[in-house]
Amino acid sequence: MKHLLFIPVYNCEKQIIRVINKIIKSSVINRFEEIIIIDNNSTDNTVDAINNSISQNKLIKFKFFQNKNNYNLGGTHKTGFNYAIKNNFDYVTILHGDDQGDINNLENVFLNDKYKDYDCCLG
Repeated sequence: MKHLLFIPVYNCEKQIIRVINKIIKSSVINRFEEIIIIDNNSTDNTVDAINNSISQNKLIKFKFFQNKNNYNLGGTHKTGFNYAIKNNFDYVTILHGDDQGDINNLENVFLNDKYKDYDCCLG
């Protein structure tokens, strides 16, 4: 079963580094075949922060995309879901780039196989 972690971001320059670091250190990182970050045309240094973090940490599971226009959060979700469909993922988890949710809260979801009851988990 293929599981995608999708992170939408917009002007999350300061928060996205915390999110990436939490993911790297999390107990659930190996549950995801791929982690994608989609920027919604940020006007701050979010893009540089993401690219630097991926490069410096040699994060091979991570991919970064930037929307051509600002599609708002809902449009960016559609982009992530379309990516999951196109690449034959069975499950999608969304974790927002502004550090509202904590990746470690998913530990029980995976340990108890709760994720198998749903196609998507938004956090």
